[in-house]
Amino acid sequence: MRYTLTANKKEIAGGITLTQVLYEDGVLGGWIEKASNLSQEGKCRILGNAMVYGDAHVLGNALVSGDARVFDDARVSDYAKVYGSASVFGNSKVSDNALVYGEAEVSGNVQIYDNAWVFGNARVFENSCISGEAQIYGNSWSFGRARVYGSAHIHGNAKVSDSARVYGTARVSGNTWVYDCTEVYGNACIFGTAKVFGDSRVYGSARIYGYAQAYNNVKVYDHAQVFGDARVHGNAWVFGDAKVAGDAQVYGKDKVSSSSSLIFVDMYPHSITITPQSIGIGCQRRERFGKNQWTSKDKDATPEFIKMYAPMLKALKGLVPRKKG
Repeated sequence: MRYTLTANKKEIAGGITLTQVLYEDGVLGGWIEKASNLSQEGKCRILGNAMVYGDAHVLGNALVSGDARVFDDARVSDYAKVYGSASVFGNSKVSDNALVYGEAEVSGNVQIYDNAWVFGNARVFENSCISGEAQIYGNSWSFGRARVYGSAHIHGNAKVSDSARVYGTARVSGNTWVYDCTEVYGNACIFGTAKVFGDSRVYGSARIYGYAQAYNNVKVYDHAQVFGDARVHGNAWVFGDAKVAGDAQVYGKDKVSSSSSLIFVDMYPHSITITPQSIGIGCQRRERFGKNQWTSKDKDATPEFIKMYAPMLKALKGLVPRKKG
């Protein structure tokens, strides 16, 4: 036998009695509730003050150490490691070369495998799956049926949920939230307090940040940037080197590329709004989009405003001068 049960026992919450193990090489191990918690085959070990109980299993060459806890029906196998003060429970499975450590918590029907890492104060729960070289850390959450894989990183206070997928070398951080059936991949980055949802796609080297939102089947890709309080929604595309910022909105079936970038400069209360019907240059209040709109030929447009947007106005064909009252 690889290990035997010692006479050392302790009781934990729920009236569960644990017994310390002793390995054949004389190393005093961690704590288990029953023999089925730690396989006699392979080279798996429970060390330190780690506890494995309930119907949990540690097998293969897995290691559970430190103050880690594995319980319920959880399984740690292959060369996986759970350590620090991490907890793995529910029906979760940690396998291959995956690592779960720090104060991380893995629960529900989660699967962590390949070379994935979950650490810090991260939470992975419900039916989420983390694989490849992906890393979840900080105070981030992955839940629902979310999948994070490839070499993607989720950190800060970011949340990935529902059926969202983050992969490639994508980064999601800050206080962002990616959800619904959204996909973020390639070298894309979502940070700040941005939200991306509603079956949207963000890829290439695109950036969405600040308080920006992209939702309802949009595509943001190439080197495009959406930031500030901008909104991109309703099947719109933003690509190339385009920048959508400030209070600008792009929606409907609009396609914005580098030749028609939208730029908002906070020192002037002006922004550009593209709609399916027309292109308008406007003065918008944050609390009420589109309350007043002017074109460059209106007497109300300031000289600074006209000077700022003159090159862009020249490039935008089909602009009809009119004032909406």
